[in-house]
Amino acid sequence: MVLKIQNLYSLVFFIAMMTLVSFQAGAHPHIFTESRMEIVADKNFNLTEIRHVWRFDELFSATMLLDHDLNADGDLSPDELKDVAKTIRLSISDYDFFTHVSANGKPVRMKADAAIGTDYDTKTKQFLAFFAMRPVKTNNLKARELNIAVYDPTFFVAFD
Repeated sequence: MVLKIQNLYSLVFFIAMMTLVSFQAGAHPHIFTESRMEIVADKNFNLTEIRHVWRFDELFSATMLLDHDLNADGDLSPDELKDVAKTIRLSISDYDFFTHVSANGKPVRMKADAAIGTDYDTKTKQFLAFFAMRPVKTNNLKARELNIAVYDPTFFVAFD
């Protein structure tokens, strides 16, 4: 590509556009996750828990397999899966497990289970993580407008 810059304004505009393009290119997900959520309520319609199941993309799963398959057998033992679960929990706990809940426009504090379950699907070569979160205070699903979303505001992880 040959670019002819006619004047100083064109040069400044060109540099500004290239800078914007480079910032946009940096904002892309590094981990792709298929996310499923189950919302559980008691008989009075109080939110009791949100159950998550995440299936990670093949590249992230391959990286986790390489990092945690200590006996190099291409599969993960129960102890190796526990290590993966600890790593995932540590990684996502700082981000509230990417679970955003609000009632009538105000944030709802949620608490995650102490442990995260993990599995490795040898057929699809993908990791699965499953865990539950519970509200710290009672939230009635009938009495309040409740919004629940799973997303990463930094866009490092893409949820589908």
